[in-house]
Amino acid sequence: MKTTAKVIELINSNKELTKAINKISYYDIDRFISDCMRYISAIKEGRMLCNIKSISSSGMSRVLNFTSVEKHKNKKQ
Repeated sequence: MKTTAKVIELINSNKELTKAINKISYYDIDRFISDCMRYISAIKEGRMLCNIKSISSSGMSRVLNFTSVEKHKNKKQ
């Protein structure tokens, strides 16, 4: 597993990814990395959902929305 510093270096070297992250004012590279780690964990644990929002009329392209299912901390039992 790569260290966080190495991952940040790789992200910074990818101009397209850096530009996409910086487009969102409240988002930064550290938040991106933590979201990636959370999503990877959700995939491994089978907690990732994929919602198909739309399909083109030709069927060749799709808009997908991925969401991880998290446990609620304040769940009353």
